[in-house]
Amino acid sequence: MIPLSVRMTGWMRYRDEQVADFTSGRLISICGENGSGKSSIFDAITYALYGQHRLGKMHAEQLISQDENRLSVEFEFEADGQRYMVRRSRGLKDGSAEQGLWVFDPATGEWPQVPGTEKDEALRRSLDQIVRLSPEAFTSSFLLQQGAATEFLDADPQPRFRIIASLIGLHEYEALEKRARDAQKVEKQRLDDMTAKLADFADVDAEAVARLRVEVAAADERETAAAKALQIAQAQLADAKRYTRLTSEIGALDEQIGVAETLIVDKDTIENDAALFKQLSDASEKVARVEAAIADATREEAASRDAHGRATAIDVDALAAAHAASIEATAVVSERATAADTAHAAAARTERDAHDFAVIAEAYIGARTHITECDARIAGYDTQLAELPQIERDERSLRAIKDALPALRLLREACEHLETLQKTDAAAALKQLAIERKRLDAETVAGEQALAAAEKLLDAARSYAATAVARVAQLEQQRAERTASAKESTCSRCGQAIDKKRATHELDELTAELATAQKHLVTAAAAENAASTALIAARKQQKQLADAIAANATAVSGAAASRDECARAAKAATDRRNEFEQAAPEDLLAAATPLTTAAPLAKLLATYADVPKRADAATTQVAALGGIAGERTAAVAERARSNETLSAHAATLGDRVAAAPKASATHVAAKARLSEAAEALTAARTVAD
Repeated sequence: MIPLSVRMTGWMRYRDEQVADFTSGRLISICGENGSGKSSIFDAITYALYGQHRLGKMHAEQLISQDENRLSVEFEFEADGQRYMVRRSRGLKDGSAEQGLWVFDPATGEWPQVPGTEKDEALRRSLDQIVRLSPEAFTSSFLLQQGAATEFLDADPQPRFRIIASLIGLHEYEALEKRARDAQKVEKQRLDDMTAKLADFADVDAEAVARLRVEVAAADERETAAAKALQIAQAQLADAKRYTRLTSEIGALDEQIGVAETLIVDKDTIENDAALFKQLSDASEKVARVEAAIADATREEAASRDAHGRATAIDVDALAAAHAASIEATAVVSERATAADTAHAAAARTERDAHDFAVIAEAYIGARTHITECDARIAGYDTQLAELPQIERDERSLRAIKDALPALRLLREACEHLETLQKTDAAAALKQLAIERKRLDAETVAGEQALAAAEKLLDAARSYAATAVARVAQLEQQRAERTASAKESTCSRCGQAIDKKRATHELDELTAELATAQKHLVTAAAAENAASTALIAARKQQKQLADAIAANATAVSGAAASRDECARAAKAATDRRNEFEQAAPEDLLAAATPLTTAAPLAKLLATYADVPKRADAATTQVAALGGIAGERTAAVAERARSNETLSAHAATLGDRVAAAPKASATHVAAKARLSEAAEALTAARTVAD
């Protein structure tokens, strides 16, 4: 966090608005006399961020400047590259409080307020996320309050630990640990529930499970065989129905073909009748020539009637009778010739119809034969395609398993990584390190106490030694003076006579006292040396404890990192399992769900190692059968076209068969007329002769 400015109004000594700008230089110094308000600037920062101040239990209203009704503190700072502004205001009379957090928007140059921060709790949560320091940690690291510079060093281990934990963000790890413990409780409850459920199957052994699996597999095979048999039966039923219909149609067509064959048998007779008709046509021409000759004879007879009217040698009545008979015969021949023409045309049509009927009947038989061939081909295709549904199901199942195998491999790798991390048991290591840290803190406190005692002892020993040295020097000076005065008879200072005996006694006392003082000096020196040695040992022990605490903190960081890595690995394993459960088919999911460790998952993967090849082979087989299905569709379409042709031919043959009796009657009538025409022609020839 980088402080930018603090604005104060009605705040302690700052009655009028005052702005402290921290952006004017890299190093800022605030100077002034005692009580000038230097500390109030930093108190304003603490109050703006936390709503707290260094004056302990004093109410915030008492921080309002004298003769003012309201205080206002506004602190602008930068954190993680973003500028923020927090403001707190409080009234004196009504105690009303206002607060809020604003964020600078560089795009618009405006300060939009963070929603909800007008309330204390929301403002506290927002600032905790931005500053990430507790009030104690803030005033022990970022801002040292006046008179509290050594508060962190003098604090008890527990408060000091809380401050350090706040500085390094240990509460996040504590929250993670709590979530991990909660998750552990949930998983343990799930494990207990599953164990209780598994208890119901305690009597089920591996042999029973294997036997049930064999029975299930046999049932699946029976179901598959039944499905195949059902498909074959349905195909056979359809073929039977089709055969019955075709048999009925073939019977009707056989009757029609019988009639057509009867007409074909009469083909020779019809051809003979046509030849006779041709002869009658030729005779008709001759009759026409006879009629022309008769007409000429009639004209000649009329011309010569007068000349030969009375010719007696000619029988006129007989000639007239013959002529009348000739005319009558000619009329009959003409009429019969016309009838013969009609009969000949009808016979020709009958011949053409018979020929067309034969062609259509032959095409009908060919169409029916082609339909039979198509049915045989379709039956062959149906036999090959009978297994297509099962093969498609197998292909889909194998393809689904193949698609899910990469997710299963990732799950196995995640489980293996998690198991490797779980072997370190970071939680137990953290617990042991916490116990060790507690012991080190206790030893540190005891060492600090011992160090303070050693320092006090050393100070006392030094003071005692200094006193002993001063006393020895004083006594040595007094003894020297006494020794010098013992040689005089009169005191050089007072002029009185000196008592030699008393002087000798005093000198002996000083000598004895000096010896005692020297012994005390030696004792004091030894005590000083001992205290100095104890102090050095205490400091060495404190340094060792500090090193041990640093090593413990390093180990805690490593264990916490391992624990976090383990938590991330556990989450990754859970994510991989969720991804696998979404991708896996039911049979693979059922096989993998009970497996929670890497080794069984690796065995399961080995079991399905050949699935990709089998899936590809099944896909190839399905594609081949798809081609056969296409050929079957083409055969069905070809059969449908042949069936349409067959139906058309059958309709035509039906019409022809229906018209056959009429054609036969016409043929008989034509034959009769041809006979009559032949007789008339003979009569006409007789008359002509």
